[in-house]
Amino acid sequence: MTGINHDNPRLDGNGCGKSSLLDAVSWCLEGKTTRGLRSNDIIARGYNTCFVIVEVDVGNEILKIKATQNPNSLTCNGHTVDRETLTKQLRLNFQSFLYSVIIPQAGNSFLDLSPGEKLTLFSQIMDLDLWLEKSELALEKSNEIKDSIDVCERNIAQLNGHLTALVSTMEDLLVKSKEFDQKKAEKVEHLTIELNKIIADIEGFKTEIIVFDLAIKELGPKIRCAEDAVKRQDQHIKDLEFELTEADKELSVANHKITIIKESLKQLEGVGAICSVCKQPVDERHLIKETKKLESGLKTLQGLKTVLLDAKKEININKSEIITLISKLDTEFMQLRTKETKTKNSKNAIENEIVYLEREYKRLEIEIRKTKEQKNEFNQMITEKRDEVSEVNKKIDGIKSI
Repeated sequence: MTGINHDNPRLDGNGCGKSSLLDAVSWCLEGKTTRGLRSNDIIARGYNTCFVIVEVDVGNEILKIKATQNPNSLTCNGHTVDRETLTKQLRLNFQSFLYSVIIPQAGNSFLDLSPGEKLTLFSQIMDLDLWLEKSELALEKSNEIKDSIDVCERNIAQLNGHLTALVSTMEDLLVKSKEFDQKKAEKVEHLTIELNKIIADIEGFKTEIIVFDLAIKELGPKIRCAEDAVKRQDQHIKDLEFELTEADKELSVANHKITIIKESLKQLEGVGAICSVCKQPVDERHLIKETKKLESGLKTLQGLKTVLLDAKKEININKSEIITLISKLDTEFMQLRTKETKTKNSKNAIENEIVYLEREYKRLEIEIRKTKEQKNEFNQMITEKRDEVSEVNKKIDGIKSI
């Protein structure tokens, strides 16, 4: 360091303030000047305070150090520090500072020192004892770190094993989840098909009921007509039976009269000249007259008998025809009744089937709704496993970042 003394040029570079500048740096960094001055001794005459600011590079760090006297303070980068802390940050004590930074104006320089003194000074400057201690501490720390690394690697291996197991479990759960969703969809589809079939069956049965109602409605008049026809023919049979009874009565009367007349004629044929009852002579003309009268009555009765027999025969024929017709009408009536009964029974059966199908429809609707609402528990399990995988990865990342 050189300078010019402008106050007294004859002194050349002496007295220009070089030592004062170095003393200021020494006092700021080490708390005393190169000549050992401290405290108020460093304040120039005429002043009651002073301060020094020095910026130094220590490694990659820039330190801005400010020292003041009256009031006393020491800061580094704006933070208050003590001398011991500052010495550690500077990595130089006072002696090291003097021999490494400032070449003394008085005393022995570093090159003038003995080898032992040089080694001692060099150890002090480099703080080799500290580094030896730090080296041992570093070795211990290195071993601790290696042990920690081994523990971390084992933990990571365990966590990776757990992670592999979780991934395998998740893959199995995904397969089961897909199978669950597929079976659920297939069940809903199957139930929907059944439901649509029931709807179609109900509509078909309702159509059949309409057909049956029409058939029953059409059978009503036919059955009533057949029933009326049978009643009319039954009444006709009764009328013919009545006529037949009357004819039998008239025929019986006619037969009785014919018998009487025949007996009377037989008696007249046996009458002689003298009446056997009254013993009087018989009038032949009167006898002939009575005989003719009886014969005429007999002929009339026989004609009536023939008419009655013919009428009875005709009545029987009509009765037989009507009985055949009634039998036919009865058969037709019974057929209509049977058809009506079967139609009603079929309608009732279909109505019962519709009631059953409507219950099945409601049951299937409920089952479909429950199936759709059924939760896939595998998804929740997969989510839990994913969260667990995330936690394991965080633990692994945390271990790796140590």
